[in-house]
Amino acid sequence: MNLTQHFGIETLILINKYDINYENTEQIESFCQNNNLEILNKIPFDNSFTQAMVQGKTIVEYKNSGLIENIKKVWEKIEQRLKR
Repeated sequence: MNLTQHFGIETLILINKYDINYENTEQIESFCQNNNLEILNKIPFDNSFTQAMVQGKTIVEYKNSGLIENIKKVWEKIEQRLKR
């Protein structure tokens, strides 16, 4: 956050594996709220990432995961920000 603010870059947050440690996720969410940082999304743990890597694919290419739509939504939000 300090680095992006130093360079005047908007800071956006994506919480990865949020469901592994809910207490930690709550701390991150609280920090973001206190610092006016937008959380784009929260990605749950999914072993599909590892399975995709083993096959030499990205998670989007792997296509055996329910996370694909979640990831696409995050990317769409980032694209919208870049167009501003």
